[in-house]
Amino acid sequence: KAHEDQARHDYAQFHLAANDTELSVMRSGITFKETPEELETLAQNGNRYAMYQLSLLKRQESDTEAELHWLKLAADQNYHPAMLDYSRVCLSQNSELTLQYLEGAARNGNSEAPWLLACYYGVQEDIDYFRQVYWFRVALEWNDPGALENRNSYNNLLRIIACLLAES
Repeated sequence: KAHEDQARHDYAQFHLAANDTELSVMRSGITFKETPEELETLAQNGNRYAMYQLSLLKRQESDTEAELHWLKLAADQNYHPAMLDYSRVCLSQNSELTLQYLEGAARNGNSEAPWLLACYYGVQEDIDYFRQVYWFRVALEWNDPGALENRNSYNNLLRIIACLLAES
């Protein structure tokens, strides 16, 4: 039960962090090396980094439609920062899309994604312990601070899985 409570807490923190990140980006005023026109040209020519940067620029300008357009295009090009951000956008709308982009971000090397996946799988109505442990282990291997801080939860998950396997 304690691991479920911790996972729910971490999931809530993930959701809050996504909102805080948006606010800090808007407040801090990200600066870009390229002009908006250069970013647009690069993005239209398929440059996924430019697509992502353009989405951040559109976020600053409060142009949500354009932001999401460029963010999704960058995510669909397997640009892991965009995949992570887009998974957060999908979170409230579609859990399948959230998982698709979050797992894609993890598989493409985003260091935050495995821990977020471990948390995500731990708060579902039908908890998927095996996937939760898999992503928790990856997060530990990648030295994710959240995973390292909750290493005892990982050991508890292993005990739960051992019990589940013994019952079957």
